[in-house]
Amino acid sequence: MAKFNNPKKWTGMKYPDSELVGLIMKYVRKDMKKGDIGIDIGCGPGRHVKLLEEVGLDSFGIDIDPLMIETCKNNGVKAIIGDLNSYTYEDEVKVVTSWGLNMVTPNVAINIAKNINPEYLIMDWRSKGDNSCYSFSENTIINKNTVLIKKENHVLDGLEYIFHNEDELEIEGYDLIYCQKLVKDNGKEKHGWYQTVHKRK
Repeated sequence: MAKFNNPKKWTGMKYPDSELVGLIMKYVRKDMKKGDIGIDIGCGPGRHVKLLEEVGLDSFGIDIDPLMIETCKNNGVKAIIGDLNSYTYEDEVKVVTSWGLNMVTPNVAINIAKNINPEYLIMDWRSKGDNSCYSFSENTIINKNTVLIKKENHVLDGLEYIFHNEDELEIEGYDLIYCQKLVKDNGKEKHGWYQTVHKRK
């Protein structure tokens, strides 16, 4: 897992992402039973752990950053410190959510499928060519999908940022049952990403 480098502004407890709420309600809620487990990988301050709890799942978050685990506790949600590369979970898991981790950590989907193997996996992926930060002049190209973002005072400054093309969203052992591309452009910066739902075969 990538080194943690969460900006302090990410420690606040925000509302859950409305798109993620909709995907959980459409694809997971109808298929749930009491005691089903939900895990949010790269949980940050815990907003999506709280969301999973509120829809009725026994839920907890995992993050590599001790500050985020402490923040989760302060926000009243369960979370443990863990590295996605080595963390495993033996019991049946209904859903794993991972919102934002794909942009800073390689092989997120592969490791979740291999180490946790949930029935549903809901995640987002930054789309190549639709993000202004991809083309900052000070950036360093790491490989075909990864750049080191360099822009003073930018929230992503100093992070290795990972992009994906649509043909890279398939996960072995899973059917891709939903994929949508979104692009937001405020006139200063553009951000594009895919939102996907995968169901275990």
